[in-house]
Formats: sequence, structure tokens, C-alpha cells
Amino acid sequence: MNSEPGKMSEEVRMHPVLCSHNKPLNQTFVEVLQSVINEYWRAKEKHGEYTMDGEKGTDLNRLSALTEELGEAARCLTYDKEHAGSLKKELIQVANVALTWASILYD
Repeated sequence: MNSEPGKMSEEVRMHPVLCSHNKPLNQTFVEVLQSVINEYWRAKEKHGEYTMDGEKGTDLNRLSALTEELGEAARCLTYDKEHAGSLKKELIQVANVALTWASILYD
């Protein structure tokens, strides 16, 4: 990764997993993926073994966490926005929970 925070190198952007037909992903999309990865590590540090892929994570806990995060994203769109967080931040958290849960299904 480049030394510039939040920016991925061309080598990473061209990684076969991140590109299609030898074309790099849109830089903004790559930055969103990096934000999701950063959120994964933040949540892992905060919640430890209760994270989506933690030892004490269950499908019920995962569904509850995903529903909570999705509800927080929805609240950003209501009239009561002053008590809501940032839609961008909440959607990153939704993506983190969903991707982490999906990733454990591949194990």
C-alpha cells in the first residue's frame, strides 16, 4: 500500500481479486473497501471474541449486529437526523458486518 493513508497502490488495485478484465477498480470503490477493512480491525479491537468472526459469535448475534447497523443507517435518512450518525460511516459498518459474516461461511 502507498504511504498515503487510505490510498492503495496500483499493484493492489490491479490484484486479480480486486479487478476485472485487467482494469483497476474505481479509486473511490477501493477507498471504500479500505474503510471496511479499517472498520473490521476497529471492531475487532473493541469487541474481541464477540466480533462476527470471534469465538463467541453466533448467527443470532451476527443477525442482531447487522440489523442494528442497518437500522442506524436507516435512521440517518429520517427527519431525526440530528441524533443520527453519518450515513457513510453507518454503511461502512453494515458492509463490515455483512462481509465478515459472509467470510466465515467460506471456512
